[in-house]
Formats: sequence, C-alpha cells, structure tokens
Amino acid sequence: MNATFEVGFDRRRITPSVGARLYGYPNNRISESVHDDLHVNAVVFRSGETAAVLLNFELCGVTTELANEIRKQIQECIGIPYKNCIVTCTHTHSGPSVVSSYGWGEADDIYIENILLPNAIESVEKAFQSLKPAEMGIGQTNSFVGINRRERQNGKAVLGQNPEGIYDPKMFMLAFRSVSGEPIVNLIHFGAHPTACGPGAEITRDWPGYMVDRVEAETGAPAVFCNGAEGDVGPRLSNGKTIGDITYVEEVGTIAGEDAMRAWGNIARYAVPEVKVYTELISLPYEPIPTREEAAKTLVELGTPINGVDFKLEERCKKIIQFYEENQSIETEWTFEQTVLRIGSVVFVPYPFEMFCGITLEQQEKSPFPYTLCLCNANGCGFYMPTEEEISFGGYEVGSFKNKGLFAFTNDAGKRIVLENQRLIEKLL
Repeated sequence: MNATFEVGFDRRRITPSVGARLYGYPNNRISESVHDDLHVNAVVFRSGETAAVLLNFELCGVTTELANEIRKQIQECIGIPYKNCIVTCTHTHSGPSVVSSYGWGEADDIYIENILLPNAIESVEKAFQSLKPAEMGIGQTNSFVGINRRERQNGKAVLGQNPEGIYDPKMFMLAFRSVSGEPIVNLIHFGAHPTACGPGAEITRDWPGYMVDRVEAETGAPAVFCNGAEGDVGPRLSNGKTIGDITYVEEVGTIAGEDAMRAWGNIARYAVPEVKVYTELISLPYEPIPTREEAAKTLVELGTPINGVDFKLEERCKKIIQFYEENQSIETEWTFEQTVLRIGSVVFVPYPFEMFCGITLEQQEKSPFPYTLCLCNANGCGFYMPTEEEISFGGYEVGSFKNKGLFAFTNDAGKRIVLENQRLIEKLL
C-alpha cells in the first residue's frame, strides 16, 4: 500500500460559439443553440515519483497529432512526462469539429488554438496544483442504456438496434476522495455512442451529460464520463434506433444516471492505490494495397452520388491512384506509442480507435487485473476497429475500417492489438 497517493482535478468550459460547425455526421451541420456546455476535465494522479494525467474532452475525438501536441505541452507545463498522459474524448456527436476528414469537413483550427489548447493546459496545471492525499473506491453495476447497433438486414449490417448482437453491460464507477472523506472526482466508465441527439443543431454532451449531472448532484463531486467500447454500441432509444433528437438525450441519460448512482452505491471500501505507467511502441500490419486498375474499376462501379457507407471507399480509391501516379513508398505497418496506466487494481488501456466491444471483452479476459478499462478515441481517433467476425457483414463501421486511408489494416487487427496491449499490461504487475 502506498501512503502518498494523491489526486487533483480541474474543469474548464470549452463550448464553442453558436454558429460553429458540428462534427459527428457527414454533412455541414451548423450549431444554432447550446443545450448544455462542453468541458475539458483534467485528473492528475501521483504516488511516490510517478505521476500521470487523464485528460478528458467532451468532444467527438482528437487526432493523434493533436493529442501528442497536448501531451508535450503538459510535460513542458508541469513536468509530467508526455508518455504518462492519456487524452480521451467522450465522443459526443454534437460538439465542434476538431478533426479534418473527407466528407466531414475541416477542423476548426481557430477553436483549437483559442479555446481547446489553452483551456486543456490550464486545466491540467490547476489539477496538478490541487493534488491532495486521496483514496479510491470502485463500484460496478450492469447498465442497459446501450445496445449493439449493427442491425441485420438481408445478412448485412445497417445502423439500428440488434438485441442479439454482442454487448458489454458493465458500468464502472471510480470514486476518489481525500483521506478525510471529502469528494474529489468520480470517473464513470461505460461503452456506448453519444448519438441520442442525432444530427440536430444543438451543442450538447448528449446523454452522458444527464448522467454526469445526476452523479454530481447526488455525490457532491465532479464526475467525468470515460467512454469504452462504443464502436458497435449505440444508445438504447425507445424509437428502436440509436439516433433520435434532443428529447432522447434526456430519456437515456436519465436512466444512465440511475445506473451510475447504483454503481456508486456499490462501492464497498476505499483504499490507497499505487500509480504505475508503462509505455512501448506497438505495431499493426497493413494488408497489400490494391492495384491502380482495381481502384479505378471500383470508382466506376461506385458511380454517383456516393452513399453514406461508400464515401470513404471513394476517397481511398482516389488516394491509391495518386499513390501509383506519384510512385509513393509502400508502408507495411502502423506503429504508435502505447501507454497503459495502472491505479491499484484498475488498468486504463487507451485505444486510438472506436473499437467493437468484442475486442475489449477479450482484453478484459486476458488481463490479470480485475478492472481493465479500455478507452475509445484515446490518444487519437483512427475510426473503427471491428472484430474479425463482423467484417463479413459489412456496414458503415467496417467500411470506415477498410477505407480509413491509403493503407488498410489486416482483418485480424483487433486480435493483434489485444495481444500487443496484453504484453504491455503484464509489465504493470
């Protein structure tokens, strides 16, 4: 047991001005109102000589490049190594655009420079300054506010509700309080898309906002939502879909708040944990690139207009043709620096993807730790990471996975990343 465990927290408002373009659906959505404010939440952990940062944006996602820039600025500001920082996003589809993507528009660089970056660094600095001796409690429950969203139609996957599909109902609550019992912050972990609002014009945290507000009102502590495996999971709306309008945000968020409070009530004891961090490069292989002729043929077959599933395939085919015309170099794998964070019996595993829950269920099964919390869109947002079994059913998520860029991962990428992560997790023992 480590008697020097400390926790600090800070929050800053990062709501854009009305009129900002929203990110989360492939169309030009301009915000018309603010339903509820967006924030950046900073949690700093420290035990002995080891400190770590969990930085949480109530946004759809940030790129690996932006996440790395934030992590480096954190190191410059407070001295915590950038490798010890995890940048996460709640994945609300009703926040400002901070990622440039074909068919989805360009990132709002002015927002990033004037609002996102300065508030993020200031929040981490204030959290660091507020460090105090603390202890952690862990609660767990099952929640059914999510549902597998890969509905089957004629043997293919479409966006909807699939009650027979794989789904992880576990909701976790990590409560941090001072050694004298004063609340510091609560972290809620659960996996489901914040898409209840649908493609509306409101700025909103979506359903997690109602959940967070309920927990804060009842516990007296700020609460932070850390999204898990949401790649194939949407909110379980009463309209039979996983998108709706602003009224559905309250519907599912209210239920989620009740579930989160049940998890909080299930905390049996508090203890003083130890903080450990391990970082190492991991790699995922690419499949062979199609020929120029194959790409040109696919473009003809796609025709016009391009539908909402195939627009990424169109982009990739154009990149493949350009690749051969410019005689570019072939890449065989994608390598990134992975960081795993242990706080006592809890391990945070960031995924720079929207992973399917079958992947994280396997990660949990292999892990030697009782609480292995996988974070989506963490330290980057590389679109979807499906299980190999789901690829044959196609659909929007699989199309994004196969056509996210010039080079595509092999079909077994989900299994490979689990094994790579597992190798790092075991270093935390």
